[in-house]
Formats: sequence, structure tokens, C-alpha cells
Amino acid sequence: MAVLAGAALGAACDAGTVRVDPATQPAAPLRLLGAHVGTNVTLPDNAVIQLAFDRYLLPGTETRQSAVLTAVGGGSVTPAIVTYDPVTRVVSLASPNGEGAPWLTKDQSYKLTLPVPTEENPGFGLRAIDGAPLAEPVTIQFV
Repeated sequence: MAVLAGAALGAACDAGTVRVDPATQPAAPLRLLGAHVGTNVTLPDNAVIQLAFDRYLLPGTETRQSAVLTAVGGGSVTPAIVTYDPVTRVVSLASPNGEGAPWLTKDQSYKLTLPVPTEENPGFGLRAIDGAPLAEPVTIQFV
């Protein structure tokens, strides 16, 4: 009887399906899904720049150093107020002069750079909630 029970249990065992634990796998890079700025886009001087991502961001990585706005051809840019909305997964760069106040110069070309964190500068750059950085730096030019 015990032999039959053992045979029945042996037949019911899992045949060895291998399941991969996602926690042990390298995370896919963070991706920028879209931005409402680009080469053929002209923004008003009080615009809010918005960047949408494919995953939640690691809190604290959405800083001015993670979204660098510079004027093409020189000139200074007043540092933007950077905020993150985890519901929509959108990073916004807004006027430091108050809501709706001008902060961009009319007809000025700008370059927005999203750097990738490095070992030398781990705090500069956006990361997904699982720690994954952008696959490569992103640069967007606009007027």
C-alpha cells in the first residue's frame, strides 16, 4: 500500500518547471515615453516642460541635476522648479518665478538633457523605482 501511495505522490510532483525570480534579474532601463518639447516646438515664455516616463521614478532622483536645461549658444537659464507626479509618472520643469510667470527667453533655443547616473555621479540622473537608470542620455532641443 505504501508503495502505491509513494508512486501516486511521485506522479503528482512538479516536473521541474523553472521560474525566474524577477528580483534577481537586471532591471530594464528607464525609458522616456514622451515630452511636449522638441525641435519643431515653440513654447511660450511661461511654459511648463513635461516629461513622461514608462515606470515610477525613485523618489529623490527628480532634481535639477537630473533634468538640465541650458541655453544653446550660451547665456544663463534660471534653474527650474522640478516636480514629479507619481500618478501620471510625469516630471515637470516650471518657472522659478511663480506659477505662470515668464522664465524662458522668447526666440531663444534651449537644450534639455537627461543624464545617466554614473559611478562617479550616482545622484545625477533619473532612476526607476527599481533603481534602473535611463539606457542612455536624452537630449531635446526646442525654442
